[in-house]
Amino acid sequence: MTRRTDRDELAADLATVDALLATAPEEDLLGRRSLTARRHVLAHELATLEAQPALKLELALGPAVDNRFGLVVPGLVLTIRNDGTADVDVPATGLSMMLALRTRLVQGGQEGTTVERSAGTGKPVAPKTRKLAAGQSVRVEVSPLDDGPGESPLATGTWTATICLGDACSNAVALAVAKR
Repeated sequence: MTRRTDRDELAADLATVDALLATAPEEDLLGRRSLTARRHVLAHELATLEAQPALKLELALGPAVDNRFGLVVPGLVLTIRNDGTADVDVPATGLSMMLALRTRLVQGGQEGTTVERSAGTGKPVAPKTRKLAAGQSVRVEVSPLDDGPGESPLATGTWTATICLGDACSNAVALAVAKR
């Protein structure tokens, strides 16, 4: 189910319990207590659902990126989706988006080499935002070689890549790096 469907179902259940509670006889203590307990559970579930972050990040592999290192490296395609019920501020596409994303690359499992990368300009840049409407998504292409204002090579082999935007992080994808 989608987040919106879950929210709508919980809100409908809560409205039904409220209506039953309003019409339950005062002398039906057990029925009123049961309905009140159910109302608290539904209200808590609804509040928890609404408190969850609306942004979902999905990462996939894209076409190989051009580079000066003689490497064959697939690009990363990030889809940022608003699963919430209201508009969400996200970085504007272009420089603001690239500056906001953090790429984590791990080679050799959890105990292996870890590289954190993000774009940079070498000077302060005022970030710009835009609204991402509920149910909408935006796609961003990211080079795993981007590192600050330039690029840095990766060792050949298999890496695991994830990308984060604020507190939201994508799924992990396997990234094969080879010599040309």
